Amino acid sequence: VPPNVCFINNAGKEIHPNFYSSGKICLPILNNTIYDKNEETWNPVKSTLLQVLKIIQKQLSSNPYYTEGAIKSNEYNKKIKAYTLYNI
Repeated sequence: VPPNVCFINNAGKEIHPNFYSSGKICLPILNNTIYDKNEETWNPVKSTLLQVLKIIQKQLSSNPYYTEGAIKSNEYNKKIKAYTLYNI
């Protein structure tokens, strides 16, 4: 079972398409959902908390507008891009 991770966002708004204002993080390693055969899922024998934290760090340091999770409506994309650029 993957660790239960909650992202606390003091702004109360989405700052990334994979990080929800509720605290939920949508990542294959945490949800064991594979969208791409190259994505990592949780393996109780091999996976570590450090691995999870590095994936989260990479997601937050990349441009969220261009991540897979950002492929939503144009209106959503504009809102998230504007909010993210304002808060960086």
